[in-house]
Amino acid sequence: MNADIEQYLKGQADMIATYVQKLGKDDPAVTACLAVLEKLRTLGGRYAAIYEFMADPSFQPLSAEFSAKMMELATKASRPAPGAAPSIPSAAQAALGYHRAFESIANIAKLPRTREVYERIFALEKESAHAGEFVAKMAAEGLFAKMATVQMIEEYSGLTAQAESVAQPTMAAHNEFVLAAAQKATSAIEIEYESMRLFELNQLELRLDRTLVNDAFDILGSAISSYLLVPSEENRAAVEAGYRFVADFYALDSETLFAIPRFMDHMRFMVEHSNKSPGSKKMTVESMTSDFKGAITVCLKGKAPVVLGPSSRRTAVLWGKTVPLEKFHEAIRHPDRPAELQT
Repeated sequence: MNADIEQYLKGQADMIATYVQKLGKDDPAVTACLAVLEKLRTLGGRYAAIYEFMADPSFQPLSAEFSAKMMELATKASRPAPGAAPSIPSAAQAALGYHRAFESIANIAKLPRTREVYERIFALEKESAHAGEFVAKMAAEGLFAKMATVQMIEEYSGLTAQAESVAQPTMAAHNEFVLAAAQKATSAIEIEYESMRLFELNQLELRLDRTLVNDAFDILGSAISSYLLVPSEENRAAVEAGYRFVADFYALDSETLFAIPRFMDHMRFMVEHSNKSPGSKKMTVESMTSDFKGAITVCLKGKAPVVLGPSSRRTAVLWGKTVPLEKFHEAIRHPDRPAELQT
């Protein structure tokens, strides 16, 4: 597993361990936190970089769920034991979770504004006589909101470019929406709600984008790649079937297919990814496009003419609006959502 992701997960595990000593490892509140942490660990195992891990659509809701479970755990652990005399918690006790949270931030050196927020929290801890005074001072300075927003602003600031580099325009758009929401939010609850709302909207756009790229490009592209490696009759037939489907369902021939900006951005990433593999044949978008078109020509030679579907099929519907496939990349990168769904 990537070292930064491993460090992030270790920090979360350390936070849970803080309360195990008091409640025991089999306490339901402890096991609930561990269950969410395991989901995060499974997700983290899929990625080679922490920014890819945090950009996954599942990360934000899992992170929010973990925070909620940790809050329940901390609340339960703070209750006095049965029969014990009530006492006012110290500022240090109240700040313990914030220390753990700070320690869990894997890339804190790259988040100077986030560090400043926590340093201010720790300064208030030293100035406060007890937990009540500490919490009141944090609220007065808006630190609860800053903890939720400042780190998000710093982390998401670089994610848009990263998403674009891996041909994920829907995620690039989502990152910009979340960043704008974090910059306007005035409370932790507000940014949590807005993050979940934006996540759900993004899921609809993401499904449309993935379905289009898969059905109109990847299935045919995979068949062509197999044919180029092994020019068997079975692989030739797969290319023919895939191309006839694209021609009929999307009204795209080889010239128009390889001119759609969304598909060419996807191909650009495919080329870059392939060129990083040791021993692979170095390619360009132009050379791959030429190879793919040539394979289609060879696989259809001597076969019945390919019939294009009506041009009205060369479209996608995004938020109730019909978008020509030639303009789909721009539409999904800067989605024009209905007014009632905008912030």
